Amino acid sequence: MHISDGVLSAPVLAAGWATCSVGVIASTWKLDDDDLPQVAVMTSVFFVASFLHVPWGVQSFHLSLPALMGIVLGKRVFVATAVAVLFQALLTAHGGFTTIGVTTTILAAPAWVAGLIFQRYLAGRTVVTQSLGAAVLSVGAILVAVLLQGLALVASGEEFFALATWQVLILLPLTVVEALVTAPVVLFLGQVKPALLGSRPESTDVRDADASGD
Repeated sequence: MHISDGVLSAPVLAAGWATCSVGVIASTWKLDDDDLPQVAVMTSVFFVASFLHVPWGVQSFHLSLPALMGIVLGKRVFVATAVAVLFQALLTAHGGFTTIGVTTTILAAPAWVAGLIFQRYLAGRTVVTQSLGAAVLSVGAILVAVLLQGLALVASGEEFFALATWQVLILLPLTVVEALVTAPVVLFLGQVKPALLGSRPESTDVRDADASGD
């Protein structure tokens, strides 16, 4: 999902930085001290996940976990993603510095939307339902991110159309891998820390079973 310096056009870079800046400002607005540990942990999860490379043909891809990030952090996902992408560029030379705004937007925007959908329709549901829903949202978030990356490349020049098409096709299997990782993590969180998913502690399959038995 990372793009090197010198690839994208100035208007695309400017749009990426503008969108990223708005997202980070909204993400840090009224950020409570209680939110910092959660943001820090998920930033670390995103950063470490980038080292888990999955071989595919002559190249490999790594996990991004946008749906999981959006579900746990909500709008805070923008600042967490921006910090993680910055450290990836600084410490691992993964992606460029001028493209940090675009990369953050590509990953954080679909993550934020996935989080909104989860909170609207899945928060408080059974942990199994939440897990399956998170898997579907994971697929959708990655697809949107891949398409946004392709759009950024095409908008920077028609010569990148073939590259953008190839990137979209080669990254499609990533949706399955992301879903297979996201689903069990959400299932686990729903059982041990449901508050992270916007659920009350008693929002479990057992509670629902008891309610139906009444």
